[in-house]
Amino acid sequence: MLGTRLSIWGKVHTRIITLAQAEIRVLAEYTRAVPLPVVPRRLIKPKRIYRKNAEFEPGARIRSALAVLRVPSSPLTVRKIVAHVLAERGTHTSEPGAVTALSNVISHSLRQYACRGLVATVGSAPRRWQVVR
Repeated sequence: MLGTRLSIWGKVHTRIITLAQAEIRVLAEYTRAVPLPVVPRRLIKPKRIYRKNAEFEPGARIRSALAVLRVPSSPLTVRKIVAHVLAERGTHTSEPGAVTALSNVISHSLRQYACRGLVATVGSAPRRWQVVR
């Protein structure tokens, strides 16, 4: 009885192995048949490197901009928001590129927050921002 079980198991085991080998062969043939796309190297963008900022940790710029907007006053332009943020930090606004770089980051973040409905614009010529919630 034990001998028959072993021989049956041996046949079943062999059958499972041959089925698995057949599936592997089919997959290998399929992958050979499908051509891989050839993309020129110049079209592949390099991996973007995240550079840490010495003054602002991640998320601090938009948090400080929202804090400036939450103070009850009239809606502010991005330049005025940047001036308030830099004044809070004690950074001089006369540094070359400091105002431009920070205004680019804050305006992009404010546009993202406007899509979520957290801030809104007032007027169109110079956009003025205010907190909705």
